Amino acid sequence: MLYEFEEKASRKFAYTMKKQFYRVKQLADQRVGRAEKTEILNEDLQDVEKKVEKIRQVCLTTSKKLNACMQSTGPDVEKRLKKLPHSAFAQSMEDVAGVIGEESILGNMARLCGNSQTEIARDIAEYEMEVERNIIGPFQTVVENDIPSINQNKKKLAKIGLDMDTLRSRYQTAVKAKDSSNTKDYAAAEAKADLLKTQYEDEMMKFEAAKDLFITEMLTLVSKERQYAEHIRKFAIAQLQFHQRAAEHLEKIMPLLDKEMGIVRSHSSTFGSPLEKHLESTKREIALVIEECVRFVFQHGMNVEGLFRIAGQATKVRKLKASFDAGLADLSGEEYDVHAITGALKQYLRELPEPLMTFELHHNWIEAGSIRERDDRLQQLWTVVSQLPKANKDNLRYLIKFLAKIEQNSEIGKMNAHNLAIVFAPNLIWSIDDEEGQMNMKNTPVLTGIVEALIEHADWFFPEDVDFTLPKSPKMLAVRTNSSSSSEERHFSKNNASLRKQLSCEETPKPTLLDEAASLVDVKPAVDDENETSHSDAKVEELLTNLMSFSDNKSKPPLQPKRSLSPPGIHN
Repeated sequence: MLYEFEEKASRKFAYTMKKQFYRVKQLADQRVGRAEKTEILNEDLQDVEKKVEKIRQVCLTTSKKLNACMQSTGPDVEKRLKKLPHSAFAQSMEDVAGVIGEESILGNMARLCGNSQTEIARDIAEYEMEVERNIIGPFQTVVENDIPSINQNKKKLAKIGLDMDTLRSRYQTAVKAKDSSNTKDYAAAEAKADLLKTQYEDEMMKFEAAKDLFITEMLTLVSKERQYAEHIRKFAIAQLQFHQRAAEHLEKIMPLLDKEMGIVRSHSSTFGSPLEKHLESTKREIALVIEECVRFVFQHGMNVEGLFRIAGQATKVRKLKASFDAGLADLSGEEYDVHAITGALKQYLRELPEPLMTFELHHNWIEAGSIRERDDRLQQLWTVVSQLPKANKDNLRYLIKFLAKIEQNSEIGKMNAHNLAIVFAPNLIWSIDDEEGQMNMKNTPVLTGIVEALIEHADWFFPEDVDFTLPKSPKMLAVRTNSSSSSEERHFSKNNASLRKQLSCEETPKPTLLDEAASLVDVKPAVDDENETSHSDAKVEELLTNLMSFSDNKSKPPLQPKRSLSPPGIHN
């Protein structure tokens, strides 16, 4: 048994030495240009690596210099107080006051000063503990944990890359030897080439996995740059609050001693950020992740089978998420996996603080989707869609119109409206009472039916055209003609019933509230007379109220669906 152990150890040692020899040989060949070397990082990622180094320097310098500013150490305030010079000074003032006597004005001044210094010393101890906890600690974590982890993964990646290059060189040599071998040695040469090919492919997979891990860690660190800036802001606030408390203590004795003494903000990453806040900060109409992912799939993945149903590789999805959060996502090329893109889009929708179809309208969606009669259900769903906030409606329109495109290609992609609805319903609508954004299972058929109806009748719910090839937030194109629009508005002022008939045509969209108000009111330029202006405003307000009342009592024009199917989601 001992012999077997020694033999196994000997073989392992020989294998290790052989592998090390190949590495050294490969390095030498690469240095003299006889062998090809795999580039680990492209130019953009090299810039990211440089930024990681700069962040490391900032964190190291900040934590080191702040540590030097600390006047005390210890796990609690009381132990720190004993080491602070302010505490010693306060005690000296108390002693001096006792020596000179209470009747002396100098003694009273020393006593007041000693009391204030005791309070200031306590404030210093609390302030330094806060700085260590909220500023120095996180920066030291970056320097001592995050950066070493990135460096370790980089070394591992370089080592795997060298092994991969070695196996590639050996495989190429084996192929040449096989091609030049005679009939007698051909089988052995072919077997060796096949073995090296298998080993090379396995090493390539290891290399890709290690590369993804290394890049993800770098991008994650870069995406936290604002958090590190926030730590410095917290330091400034802590310092400000300390000085304010110190000033308050001194101001208490200012009538006797004679003197006196006197903010900032935050950010969130793309994933998990409220929709309206994200759109406002980026000056967009459509959320960045939704638009970029949709455009990529539209250009490169419309014929891929199982879109949004097949899960993307977890490391790829995490890398893509980190890229968006770091502000470095670039989907202009074709190197990304389509399923990773779709996975990132679903994760973005799932991580929204409020679902795209909103908490407020959740009950309305359930009520509308539960109506058994098909046309009535669709009319009510249209009403709920019209109640969505503009940002939510614009983004839902963009997404649903795109899903309708996928559904039209379902013979190739195998994703019809029902399949897409099953995938997207949990990511678009859930109740505020549901646990961790998960859809209530009892409402699953209803909510799936709602999304299916939106996809099947996308052009009816959202008649505007969307161009998915535009490189910016798309502009919605109205399908109204100016001549017919103006005639409809004039006719509406005479006969509301006639207008309803005209609007039943699918090609002619419903006039906006502003259009209808303009047709009913002869709006005059602003005048100097306050009474006349007030009267005009009151008239407009009254007519708008009437129009809104009319709009509430009138459903969308009769549905002319693109196919005569049974109601989506719920079967009669």
